[in-house]
Amino acid sequence: MRPAREAIQPNPGASFFWFRRREASFPFAWHCHPEIELTRIVAGRGRRFVGDSVEAYRPGELVLLGPDLPHTWQSEGPGPHAAVVVQFRPDFLGAGFFASPELGPVRALLERARRGLRFAAGDAEAVAETLDALPERGPPDALLALLGILHRLARGAGATPLAAPGHAEPAPAAEAARLGRVLALLQARFPAMPSQREAAAEIPMNPASFARFFGRAMGRTYSAYCNELRVSEACRRLSETREPLAGIAEACGFASQAAFSRAFRRLKGMSPRAYRRAFPSPG
Repeated sequence: MRPAREAIQPNPGASFFWFRRREASFPFAWHCHPEIELTRIVAGRGRRFVGDSVEAYRPGELVLLGPDLPHTWQSEGPGPHAAVVVQFRPDFLGAGFFASPELGPVRALLERARRGLRFAAGDAEAVAETLDALPERGPPDALLALLGILHRLARGAGATPLAAPGHAEPAPAAEAARLGRVLALLQARFPAMPSQREAAAEIPMNPASFARFFGRAMGRTYSAYCNELRVSEACRRLSETREPLAGIAEACGFASQAAFSRAFRRLKGMSPRAYRRAFPSPG
């Protein structure tokens, strides 16, 4: 399964697309499109997949994705789940618009977004009110607001790249299709994810070729990526519930609580207990 190629049409009377997304859940829908995408999570939590990156997301998150970067948001827990999304072509205002000297910082921001960017909390908060009001604005006001948002973000404290450098350019179609099938399989089987040999058989590829393919596409081994998925789910449970650590370890597919703690420390630089203490008590 390759990333679905999404066709996006601008809003009536406009040169780009903006909307409010509100659903009972956000399904895993691996896709890409030639448009740049700015997404603010308004409500709900889950996991965000961008290229080879997988992280937990929560309300207030703001992410900018470059053209043709495969991605999806998969919600977890009860709804509603809501987001404000803006999608625009790099040349939607003309081929040379962002080349003007006044927009140099914005041009640099859009170039960095080829790997995906997650903005610092302060920068996300600074544009939240404007973004949340965007779906109610007409085309002229929405355009001016978007340019203001991009200008503010370009002057911000910084943003964290999401995907590995190799994801700045689209993968060949055959490779993207194979990768999409593997990622969808991991989601369907979580937490009892298939072994590397079983995943290779789904492509189908021999195990040695699969190991090279997955490492090249994702920038990490298959087992390391599976551990990232497990730790991502553990982060959600640690921050949202009072579930015992042993229960979380089992629910996320770890063989033991000790194995869970080792993997968590390696990826997050702290123990599961320390991570939980960083969040207010649920409810």
